Amino acid sequence: MSTYTSQTLSDLEKEHQAAINSAQEKMLAELNDAQASGNLEKIQEASVVFQNITTELAKQYTNKIEEINALNHKATVADEPQIYTTKRADVDLNLLVYDGDRDYVIAFQQDELIQSTLEKVNKNSGKFKSRKHLLKSSLRLTKNTGANAS
Repeated sequence: MSTYTSQTLSDLEKEHQAAINSAQEKMLAELNDAQASGNLEKIQEASVVFQNITTELAKQYTNKIEEINALNHKATVADEPQIYTTKRADVDLNLLVYDGDRDYVIAFQQDELIQSTLEKVNKNSGKFKSRKHLLKSSLRLTKNTGANAS
């Protein structure tokens, strides 16, 4: 019985299923031989060997899943730009973001026109704030405003 060599979870699933199928075929062949000869000890032995093999396969499968996930996590963290700097509830938000959304945010951050506009807005933020305040707190007088008051 060999260890798993797959590098992706989907390939690992296929490899694991093939290993279980192979172990089942081996057990069935041994059971057929044991039944044909009437050897009850061999029947029990084939069953125990199959259980041991599947238990070991399950351990290897679980370990390989953890290994692949760890490699994927390292690759994700190393290769992809980190757009979220805060963690909430010990969850790395960079791992949760949809790739397409992350790509749009990165493109937005790298766009020179957008960045220069943001710089201008931040530079003139006092002017924008006072205009916004006037618009929110002022009353616009029109001919109709006076007519409604009487």
